[in-house]
Amino acid sequence: MARPPRADVAGGLYHALNCGILRASVFSKDAEFEAFERILSEGL
Repeated sequence: MARPPRADVAGGLYHALNCGILRASVFSKDAEFEAFERILSEGL
């Protein structure tokens, strides 16, 4: 049975995940993580 679609509401609060499959590292350099955070802050 498929799960229901996620809500996509303007102005909604969302949780951004930044971990890989089996907790593998997503960012290999600090600069990559800093860019991820910068993009998130720009989206706010």
